[in-house]
Amino acid sequence: MIMTETPIRVIPYTRGFRSTLNDMLFFSSQMHLHLDWSHVDTWIHSADAVVWVATQGEKIVGFLGASRPIGGYTWIRVAVFKDEAVVMPALMALWNPLKMALSALGATHVYWMLFDDWLNTPVANVGFVPHDEVVTFVRYNAPILIKPSRYAIHSANMNDVDRLYQIDCQAFAPMWQMTIEDMRHARRSAAVCTMALDGDDVVGFQLSTAHHRNGHLARLAVLPHMQGKGVGSALVSDLVRYFTRRHMDYVSVNTQLSNLASQHLYTKLGFARNGYDMPVWGIKI
Repeated sequence: MIMTETPIRVIPYTRGFRSTLNDMLFFSSQMHLHLDWSHVDTWIHSADAVVWVATQGEKIVGFLGASRPIGGYTWIRVAVFKDEAVVMPALMALWNPLKMALSALGATHVYWMLFDDWLNTPVANVGFVPHDEVVTFVRYNAPILIKPSRYAIHSANMNDVDRLYQIDCQAFAPMWQMTIEDMRHARRSAAVCTMALDGDDVVGFQLSTAHHRNGHLARLAVLPHMQGKGVGSALVSDLVRYFTRRHMDYVSVNTQLSNLASQHLYTKLGFARNGYDMPVWGIKI
């Protein structure tokens, strides 16, 4: 008798899969999460999530999800599989319906930031290609000389989120933009958030987190017409001084390998690359 493997079926995610997803996230080594500000359980049940489930017989073998597109661009946020053996067949089965669902929502490009090597081959096999890299810069605790600046640095609170969001939308290309809900989550999670004022006008902001004795500059945004005029330097210098006074061991920040201007800014202020780089792969759909 010839034995045939049970085919993989895919269906949209519903709350009924919540327990199985949580178990798989806990036990599986084949897991990818790219959620900057939300817990997976919060995000996957939000309006931002587009998620499909792979089943094989009576078993659930994988989940694949992306965020709703912004300006045609979106990211894979969740990918988790029961074990190594099902990664490729489950991903192949999940990708097409997810791609069609994203396309129906207006997506034209999908990106995937790879944190682990096990994803390289599967991602390539479904058509993604290298696009950029996210690189990490670190500045260890040391005093910083703050040059005189015409910009006043003020604390930003929840009442300022709408203004910060408008700056963020103008400062970043669509693939890197946040939703307004992301911005609210980010401000609530921030250890420190400051904005730069040129007279009465808010022209930029930074938002940073802290974990134990380490600080992380999570977002730096400056209005396009004010870039290159010292706004970023003023915000980052003030942030470094803030963390230094609190005896943080170091401050880290991520930027793109292709973003030479931001790399120049961080190098000028005493940051250096630490070698922790994350490839970004993409596909046009």
